[in-house]
Amino acid sequence: MAELVERRLGDYKLIDRIGAGGMGEVWLGENVHTKLRYAIKLLPQEATRDKDFVARFFDEGRLMAQLEHPHIVRVHHVGHDEKSARYYLVMDYIEGPRGKPQSMHEVLATSADGRLSQEQARVWVTQVAEALAFAQRQGVVHRDIKPANILIDKSGNARITDFGLAKAIGEEFVRTQIHQSIQLSMHGTLSDTPTLRSPQRPIGKAEVSLGDQETISPDDSKASHRTTAESLLGTYDYMSPEQRGDLPGVQVGPASDIYAFGVMLYRILTGRRPSGMAEPASQLVKGLSTQWDVVIARCLKHQPKDRYANGAELLTAMKGLGGKVSGFRRVLKAVVWLVFLVLPTNG
Repeated sequence: MAELVERRLGDYKLIDRIGAGGMGEVWLGENVHTKLRYAIKLLPQEATRDKDFVARFFDEGRLMAQLEHPHIVRVHHVGHDEKSARYYLVMDYIEGPRGKPQSMHEVLATSADGRLSQEQARVWVTQVAEALAFAQRQGVVHRDIKPANILIDKSGNARITDFGLAKAIGEEFVRTQIHQSIQLSMHGTLSDTPTLRSPQRPIGKAEVSLGDQETISPDDSKASHRTTAESLLGTYDYMSPEQRGDLPGVQVGPASDIYAFGVMLYRILTGRRPSGMAEPASQLVKGLSTQWDVVIARCLKHQPKDRYANGAELLTAMKGLGGKVSGFRRVLKAVVWLVFLVLPTNG
């Protein structure tokens, strides 16, 4: 990909490739006039062969550009470069706490036990729920919620990227690529071969994000192909039954994002992904509130109608987790118990 360095895409100059995955490549770019820096996503060229791609891409791009929210990565422009025949999106360049892009997946990968604390999880997933509720009110479904698509900005807040991108690229294309990736995995080509065969496995290398620079080398096409395949397998892990095709006739909708949210919630609290009859999260992590189990179980219902109906309903549930009232009740209960122990009894 060295030939794309310094390439102009409209008013934007590509500087350095900073990520790659099943939905395309991400480059650090700069507006040649304002000198402001952006993240530029180049979509897979294979996806553009779909006859409906162009109309779908610009329709979804228009919706993406309207999503202005503090916990959503803003899309500023969508375009097509005739010289390279590449379609692209221009997005906010999100610097993490250490000055470079960082995803929630990377935070998990570097934590000692592969998970987040209850307190940190509550902050970030509530922010994600706020973003989902906002986007769904605008009629936009993400379709690919997972830790690799949650960026952490320099203020320590969560921001969702790639809203609506799966639909823009085309669900049939994504499913086809996932199927091919599964075949590669079954033949031992990928480094994370247990992706579909190891229940409740710890996190592996199946998700990539803006900051996974060590897994992609611009001069290594095999590594790039492997990274793309692993990213798609990561997507598969979070797909709802209707997205996987297990519920014929059921359309992808807001409840599909709710399911993926539930998988992500279980993952970040326990360090594992739920599989089959998964143990409740509170039984895997000492001190974890059973309130999380209730939310996760509702999100992971097989039928969409049995999950939270939308992001707004999910957000209400999230705000009820460990809130001031329940915290006050716990303190009050402890005080009453201490008083009972200290006060003398009659007789």
